[in-house]
Amino acid sequence: MEDRIAEEVARNQSERGNSPWGSPAFGTREFETHRRQRKRRLVVDYRRVNKRVLRAVYYLRRADDVKSDVAGSVYITLFDAVAGFNQVANTERARQVLAVVARSGVYLPGCLIFGPVNGPDDFCYVVDRLFSGKRTNKRRFGNTWHAYVGDLTVRTGRVLDGALLTDSEYSARVKAAAGKEPKWRLQSTPEALAEQGFIPAGLGDELKERSRSPSRRSAAASSSRSPTPVPALKKAGATSSGGSSSQSKSSSSSSEERIVKEGTRLPDRLNMIRRSGIGTVRTRMQFP
Repeated sequence: MEDRIAEEVARNQSERGNSPWGSPAFGTREFETHRRQRKRRLVVDYRRVNKRVLRAVYYLRRADDVKSDVAGSVYITLFDAVAGFNQVANTERARQVLAVVARSGVYLPGCLIFGPVNGPDDFCYVVDRLFSGKRTNKRRFGNTWHAYVGDLTVRTGRVLDGALLTDSEYSARVKAAAGKEPKWRLQSTPEALAEQGFIPAGLGDELKERSRSPSRRSAAASSSRSPTPVPALKKAGATSSGGSSSQSKSSSSSSEERIVKEGTRLPDRLNMIRRSGIGTVRTRMQFP
C-alpha cells in the first residue's frame, strides 16, 4: 500500500499535507494462485464522508441502453479513457474532504479518485460537456458517439435487411416509413386467444344468457321497488249516518287544512289519512 501511495505522489496525483478530514486507505486482497490474477488497487474507505456529502443528481446512462443504440452498426470502434477519474481536478475544499490517511502520513488527492459517492455523476457530467461541443457544431454525441462513464464508442452506418446503409440513408428510410399509414390493426380478443393456442368458441355466451333472463334477485328488487296499492278513501255515508258523515267530512277537511298550514307535503299526509281507514286523523298521532 505504501508503494502505491508513493506512485501516486510521484505522478502528482497526491501530495503530503494536513486536513481536519481523514479516511483510511487499504489495498485489495490478493487472489489465490489458481484464480485469475488482477492488479491490486488502493482503496479508500469514504463511507463516513459519503454520509455527510450532499448527493448529486445527474443522468447516468445504462449499459444496456448504449448497447441497443450501437447494435446493428456497420463499423464500431471502442476505446477506454486511461485513468479517467484522475483527469478531473479537485477543488481545494474537495482535497481537504477527500484526504487519505496512511502510516506514512496524510495525503491530499489533487484529482478525483475512486470512492466518493458523487464521483460517477461528476465524471459523466465532464464527459458530456467535453464531447457535446457548441451549439454551432454538428451533433455527433448521442448519435454516432456514445459514452458509458469512461467507456466510449464510435459507430457508423446501419445494417438493414442485409444491406449496408449510411446514417443519412437509414434516417431517410425511417422518415419515409413513419409518414405512411400503418397497415396493422388491433387484434380482437378471440383472435389473440387463438394465437396463444386457446379455443375462443363460445366465449361470453354465459354473459349473454344472463343478460337475457333476469335473475331472481333482480326480479325481487324490481318488485320491492314497485309502489304498494293504497286503499281508496271510504265514503263516510257508507259507514255512518248523515250527522256523523258531515262531522267526519269537517274533521278530515280541517286535518287537511292543518297539514297544508304546517308546510308538509300534502300527498304523503293524504296517504297516511287513507291508510287509517276512517278518513280522519287520530288526535294522538304526531307528524314530524
